[in-house]
Amino acid sequence: MAANVFVYGTLVFPEVMQLVSGCAHEHAPATLAEFARFVLVDRVYPGIVPQAGGATEGRIYFGVDAEGLERLDWYEAEEYDREQVHVDVAGVGGLDAWTYVIAPGHHGIVSRELWDEARFMEEHLPSFLEHVRLDMQAFADEAF
Repeated sequence: MAANVFVYGTLVFPEVMQLVSGCAHEHAPATLAEFARFVLVDRVYPGIVPQAGGATEGRIYFGVDAEGLERLDWYEAEEYDREQVHVDVAGVGGLDAWTYVIAPGHHGIVSRELWDEARFMEEHLPSFLEHVRLDMQAFADEAF
């Protein structure tokens, strides 16, 4: 069964999501309440943690199949837990979706620096895409 997936970091870039999930998906802007997004220590990408009154802007991808979720789970690794959340989708209203939240045992890697999507795009996206290509090749190699 296909699922909705809310993303808030590197996966907001459709080209990254396509590399990771294995196909292109329809998407829309969305907001997740009660969570905050911070850069992870010594990384260029963020994670989210629960925060009363917080709001995280991101994107929802529609129709992610079981294989896509498996690929996302592998990509996010043990630092993140996949959790069901309720997001507000621009022009649609509230929808349930999966998202990746920093696992409780990994909260120490969360800085208090807010993640800047535009800065990431300008400074890191091209090299990050190459990194993702290599990671997903490793996934394909493990799968066979």
